Amino acid sequence: MMRRGDIVKLRQPHQIQTDSIEVYTHGIIAARVKAESQATANPQSNAKPAVKELIVYLYNPESAKLCLDEEGVPVLFDFYLNEVELFKAVKEADWL
Repeated sequence: MMRRGDIVKLRQPHQIQTDSIEVYTHGIIAARVKAESQATANPQSNAKPAVKELIVYLYNPESAKLCLDEEGVPVLFDFYLNEVELFKAVKEADWL
């Protein structure tokens, strides 16, 4: 299971601007988007909604740079689960 803060590898690298040399091959998970569960249709069901998409900050590990907008704010992108793979799971202790 992928969690917020985990690093994912993008199956297809992203280059935001054609004139930019920065290519983003990884992302840092900012949030998970869950599919509507069947529990909504059947309130007695114990089914939990599955994660459908990930919201990530694009990241280039070679340059250690996040993708930023013109004002220097990190930009968020969304990817379906089949477009990424887990690269590194971040443990809570890693944040301390």
